[in-house]
Formats: sequence, C-alpha cells, structure tokens
Amino acid sequence: MSKASRILIIDDDKELLCTFRDLLAAKGFIVSTAEESETALKMLLRDEFDAVLCDFMMPTMSGDALYWELKKQRPEICSRFIFVTGFKKEPRFACFIEREQVRVLTKPVTSAHLVKTLKEVDLEG
Repeated sequence: MSKASRILIIDDDKELLCTFRDLLAAKGFIVSTAEESETALKMLLRDEFDAVLCDFMMPTMSGDALYWELKKQRPEICSRFIFVTGFKKEPRFACFIEREQVRVLTKPVTSAHLVKTLKEVDLEG
C-alpha cells in the first residue's frame, strides 16, 4: 500500500474497538471508530473509507442491517466490508454470509489475519 488506508471500525464492545484501533494505527492505518451502527451509517454516507470492519451483533442496528442500508444508498462501499463475529454459524448470519459472499473474520481474530484481510480489501478496491 502506497498511501495509508482509511479504516472504519464498528463495534459496541469498547475494549475490542480500542484494541483494533490501536493495533491498526500502529500498523500505519488511518482509523476511525463508531460504537453504534447509526453513527457509522452517517460516517459512511459522508466520508470515504478503504475498508470497514464491522461487528454483526450490535444493540440497535445489526451489522447486516447496516450493510443492507448501505447497499441501498452507497452500494460501492459494500465490497469493502469485513464482518467480525463470534456468531458465524447463527442461521441468520450464515444465510447472509452465503448470499452476499462477504468477508468474515471469526473471533478471536489474530492481528496478522486482520491486517492481511484489510490489505486484500484495499488491493481489490
């Protein structure tokens, strides 16, 4: 990557959010964060991001609901999503993952796997 990639991390788990933020910032990424999907939606409609790291299980708007809303308003951003979850086999999410062919990292996520996946998204974009 020649320029620093802009990453948006969306997770209601503040500890995990901060861990990912600090790790990615140390690796040279420009990182923004959102603890709520509604805040993330506003950011994604307003700003440009090279990749979006999003938790599935969010309190008011789930990660897949955020994805569907963006698919209506900014479909080009959907290919930059990486979902992070401990619930990959939960039927609702499994169906979504299969239908949309989205990238998914299963918790716990190693830093090496996270960075590798982000670079893959950046190369495709």
